[in-house]
Amino acid sequence: QKAENFHQSAHKQGDKTFRLVVISLLIATILSLLIAISITQSIKRPIKRMNIVSKSIQEGNLSTRNMITSKDELDVLGLGINSMTDALNSKITIQNGISTLAESIIGAADTHQFALKLLENLILVSQSNSGRFYILGDDKENFNCIASLSANNKHLKTFSVKEAPGEFGSVILKREMQIVKNLKQEPRFDFTTSIGNYSPKEILTFPIITDGTIQALISLSNLDIYSDENVEILRFSSININTSFSNILSSQKTKVLAETLSRSNQTLELQSEELKEQTQELHTQTVELNEQNRSLSLKTQEVELANQLKSEFLSNMSHELRTPLNSIMALSRTLIKQASTKLDDDENAYLEIVERNGRNLLKLINDILDLSKIEAGKMDIYPQALQFENLLKIQIENLSPLAIEKNIQLELNVTNNLPVIETDEIRLNQILTNLINNAIKFTDKGKVSITSWSTGDNIKIEIQDTGIGISDEHIKTIFDEFRQVDGSSSRRYEGTGLGLTIVKKLLIKLGGQIEVSSIPSKGTNFTLTIPIVWHKAKLTSPLILNSFTKPINTKRESNDAQKFIKASDARILIIEDNKSAIIQMTQVLEQNGYIVDIAVGGKEAYNYMENQIPDGIILDLMMPEIDGFEVLETIRNKKSTSEIPVVILTAKDLTNEDLTRLSASHIHQLIQKGDVDIEALLCIVRSMVVKSEVPNNVVQNLIQIPKIELKDGEKAKVLIIEDNLDNMVTIKSILGNSYDIFEAYDGELGLNMVDQIQPDLVLLDMALPKIDGIDVVKSLKGNVLTQQIPVIALTARAMMEDKAEILEAGCNEYVTKPVDHSEILNKIESFFL
Repeated sequence: QKAENFHQSAHKQGDKTFRLVVISLLIATILSLLIAISITQSIKRPIKRMNIVSKSIQEGNLSTRNMITSKDELDVLGLGINSMTDALNSKITIQNGISTLAESIIGAADTHQFALKLLENLILVSQSNSGRFYILGDDKENFNCIASLSANNKHLKTFSVKEAPGEFGSVILKREMQIVKNLKQEPRFDFTTSIGNYSPKEILTFPIITDGTIQALISLSNLDIYSDENVEILRFSSININTSFSNILSSQKTKVLAETLSRSNQTLELQSEELKEQTQELHTQTVELNEQNRSLSLKTQEVELANQLKSEFLSNMSHELRTPLNSIMALSRTLIKQASTKLDDDENAYLEIVERNGRNLLKLINDILDLSKIEAGKMDIYPQALQFENLLKIQIENLSPLAIEKNIQLELNVTNNLPVIETDEIRLNQILTNLINNAIKFTDKGKVSITSWSTGDNIKIEIQDTGIGISDEHIKTIFDEFRQVDGSSSRRYEGTGLGLTIVKKLLIKLGGQIEVSSIPSKGTNFTLTIPIVWHKAKLTSPLILNSFTKPINTKRESNDAQKFIKASDARILIIEDNKSAIIQMTQVLEQNGYIVDIAVGGKEAYNYMENQIPDGIILDLMMPEIDGFEVLETIRNKKSTSEIPVVILTAKDLTNEDLTRLSASHIHQLIQKGDVDIEALLCIVRSMVVKSEVPNNVVQNLIQIPKIELKDGEKAKVLIIEDNLDNMVTIKSILGNSYDIFEAYDGELGLNMVDQIQPDLVLLDMALPKIDGIDVVKSLKGNVLTQQIPVIALTARAMMEDKAEILEAGCNEYVTKPVDHSEILNKIESFFL
């Protein structure tokens, strides 16, 4: 029974549970449906709203926005659509604003109309409340207001570019748009409205720039804050505004130019009518002028002929006067040497008087010729770079014997590092020699001092003596021709009165000037000013001065040098028509062991050389029938005589054309007759005929230099140590691009550069400032690190003893100036594999 009851109770409980489960499932299903419907509606409604907004935006209504009620994903999407719409609306606003401004500035006739139309549209587009337009005036220094809208006119004043007000000053400085924000109320910023005066919150200012210059300034004021769209519209429109304004300016200039041309054409038409009338008058006058021109042409030809005759006369007079003077001085000197023991003291004194007066006469002739050439404009200036300090030292060396003879002191004071100057060395030497010689001549006791320093573009030289001085009365005329201080002085001191005249005229030719101050019985002070750089067109001398016009320095002759010179077998041909010159040179040369042959004139010279070829020739230029120029050119054109060294001995005052002909014929040396130094002549002849080799002991002292091997494509490093700028340029042009070239302009810098760059080869000038070339090569060869570097000497010293000295110092090769192109290249290449 219990089981039955339990079974029935369980059955009833199971039915009850089943009913509860079914009811629960029905309720859960209904709740799920309700929740699904609610969720679906919550998603569908915002999507539907976004769809409606999107269609509205597509139809052009950019003001429509999605309503954001929560922060779920759909609302985030709606927020993105709103942002996109805002950006699109902003871009369209900016484009519309740019388009509006672009249309507004098209077709403006002038700057005023352009300014008004532009301000109207700028205020509209940027939502500004007032605007001002300033334009740069013709003076390019001030800005003027030409247009304004809603601005306080009492504040629209002209302002300076350099003193621009705050908002304008910043724009001018930065050359870009500027916005002044957070303005306090100030009277100068207010503008008038119908209900009162107000001050803006912001001021926006931007420039109009054409051709790199700020031509105009535009200032806009706003009671509110400028939006980003407003700023972007103005920023993007600036290019169009600048271009349009530039076109208007160009158009205005063109219009003004057209009006000017129109007025000019009207004026020209009137003038044309007047010219027609004047032309008729001029035709009549032209006929008269032609007759006058014919007369002037004849006179001009006469003047040119007179100048030509004057030049020829100067040249011929030079020859005619110097030739007999040369004979007088040379023969008197020969007689003094040979007859000193045969004649008594009085007779020897007579000969010395003859020689001394011959020298004075020659100096007078040279002074007159120089003065005549300067006044006739026939004296050319050949500037070249030179070390001024060295030139002064040579002057002191040459004139020291005169000072020692008078027992007065001759001193030189120069500042350190005087610059290299460009001037005519010969003329400057002539000026300095004349002034220093005068100072010594007029000083009996005390000293003569030469001081030099540089001042900017000039060199100053002060020559001061403690001599007789010059009175104020006579100091005004000392530069006049043939003027001396007074009669008593002229009797005591010899002179022509031309020296200072020539000095002043030569200084003017060199671009310089001279000043003088003096105290009688105390001394005189001459101050020279010479430009560092030649001030006129540079002429190139047809002869290289180092080779042809500088005399040989006979003081360098020594016993050591003599053993290298053997002239006993040398045969010298003298081509000369002057008997006294023949006697002088024959006697001197034969006494020194030369074989001398004579040809009186060109014809005899031609006949002589048909049978005999001399070792050297001394040739006079001025000879009858066939002159020396023709003889020289004939010698050079014949193969058998083309290599014979020729010394020119002449009394002719050579022209530029004469020097060019001599240079083209490669003469060995040029000597002017009149004051020929016998020792110098012997040195020249000796250098012309001697062909001795350098002694073996010199060769043995040279350091053996191994050949230099370069890699493919590698350039040899060549250091040029040369103080003469022209020579430096010449050597660099010869070497070209085949070498890496380094430059040094004195010995000290050259040694420093050798340590720095370790060159493969050194080209060394022997006459250098600071450290002489001999000392430079000795320093290089005495250093283990640099003794293997080949050194090629560049020098104008052509004597055999000079070559021996240079090679003994350690130079490996020797090239004489002027540098021969092939010779120097061959000697450089000999050191490389």
